Amino acid sequence: NSGVPAALVYDRNDRRYVQPADPLPLNQWSHLAMTYDNNAGQVTLYANGGQVAQANWRADSSNTDVFTIGRSSCCGEYFTGRIDEVRFWNTVRSQAEINSAKDSELTGSEAGLIGYWRLNSAPGGITKISGFNDPYFIAIAADHSVWVSDYYNHQVVHVAADGSQELARIDGFASPRGITVAKDGTVWVADYGLRQVVQLDAAGTELQRLEGFSSPITVRGQTGTGAIWLTDYGAGEMIRLGADGSEEMRHGGLGNPVGLDVVQATGEAWVTDYTNSQVMFLDQQGNELLRASGFFRPHHLAVDQQDGSAWVADSSNNRVVHIMRDGTVRHVLTGLYRPLQVSVIQPTDGDPTLTPPTATATATPNSGDAPLTVTFTATATDDGSVTEYAWDFDGDGTFDATGANQSHTYTEPGVYHVILRVRDNDGLYGYDASATVRVTPFVIKATASPTTGTVPFNITFDGALVSLPAGRRVVAWQWDFDNDGAIDFTSTDSPRHTQRMTTAGTFSALLTAVDDQGDRAHARVTLVLNNAPPSAHNYTTPTSGDAPLLVNLKGAASDANGSVVLYRWDYDGDG
Repeated sequence: NSGVPAALVYDRNDRRYVQPADPLPLNQWSHLAMTYDNNAGQVTLYANGGQVAQANWRADSSNTDVFTIGRSSCCGEYFTGRIDEVRFWNTVRSQAEINSAKDSELTGSEAGLIGYWRLNSAPGGITKISGFNDPYFIAIAADHSVWVSDYYNHQVVHVAADGSQELARIDGFASPRGITVAKDGTVWVADYGLRQVVQLDAAGTELQRLEGFSSPITVRGQTGTGAIWLTDYGAGEMIRLGADGSEEMRHGGLGNPVGLDVVQATGEAWVTDYTNSQVMFLDQQGNELLRASGFFRPHHLAVDQQDGSAWVADSSNNRVVHIMRDGTVRHVLTGLYRPLQVSVIQPTDGDPTLTPPTATATATPNSGDAPLTVTFTATATDDGSVTEYAWDFDGDGTFDATGANQSHTYTEPGVYHVILRVRDNDGLYGYDASATVRVTPFVIKATASPTTGTVPFNITFDGALVSLPAGRRVVAWQWDFDNDGAIDFTSTDSPRHTQRMTTAGTFSALLTAVDDQGDRAHARVTLVLNNAPPSAHNYTTPTSGDAPLLVNLKGAASDANGSVVLYRWDYDGDG
């Protein structure tokens, strides 16, 4: 709006702007402050310490919208410029108080100050590069140059490391999304619109264009093998390609997978299933190691390469979740609004003059029947000295013991992903998450898709062996779908079965496998089954006429899962 500052308030259905007549000067810093005095019912706007606008207004206490700076929730209104020194107070600041503090930083302990962001931490300068139309993803090459998928321009753009120039702008795409730089320096692009995956060389020349996809979104490379992982949103699949583009694995049964990242040390992969509101963890062969619920339309995620855990942008829950390899939730970051992307700063992203230690863990033995006592040995190399060794024996994110040499007894069958953490004299950490301990007699896993819905609906149950002693075989698979203790399905061939669920509730479906020695293994999957809401109909007679108008209202309703217990009317539709 031509440089005129404005406080935008909502009065139920009305949008009101509290703003002065004159714009702020362009290309120079200005100080803005807005106060709301609930007792007086006034909104006041200050510019550079002086009052420039004021209006009477009462806050709508039913409004739960997020407070934003620099944009409105509609109408294409966006701030253009730079923002610094953001402060929130729970008191109405006077003009004198605002004017006296506007030109200096605060201590952070001032009375009434409840939020303070100095925004001083960004190193160096910022280079802004124009010419894009909704750039979607970026990938950084070994020489620090940047590849950008320019979604609405239907192009892929290569930008110099310092942002000073475009090195290449490649056509021939239709809504490119995911992009990654492979181990050999080639660039892989998920061409969402053309339903293809494209490989470019380091100069941007097309090397190959692969078919057989529906809606590819995210691509990630594995540095060790050169493999390329990708999610196909429309087909409900996660796919792994070899370095030459040959298909190595295709894992289906997903709703609409979006986010993907790879544990570089092991080749395992995390993926978000947007439609089923789940996060999955797969091994290098595509076998499910974990299917975690409790999310709501998760978008993208990022792996912490130190321990193989994942940070998930749980978009519709307005949070970011840190989940360990075994499904343990370690951290939940709230106070966000529809987060879509997340990134993890790895140890090598810090001070280039400091080198983190390299850790190596060994486990002896690494398999056997419970109770199994395992001896762990740690070694490390560093440019200084190693000051601490720490062990997480079950991969849940909690470190259970310290010391280079440790032993631990596993009493329950399972597959345990051990994490070694070492710290050096510079305070830097190194990790090794490659050690795995398999405790027999044998271990299975259980899956279900979908795991939530409105009854009645069909759920496909499945399972798989994780480990089984040599020479043994499974002779029976048994499902107890509603955890009532009764076996609902038995098969000698496969645990896969489709069951129609008709009762609402939260159930822990139990899968049991029996081997030819009579040993049993168990695994569970949680189901959340919801009742269908009642259907309502209303009839009015007459529907029009002169005031005063007497209208007869008649309501009808039905409930497939029970009975209707209450009718309520809103005569004027005001909520």
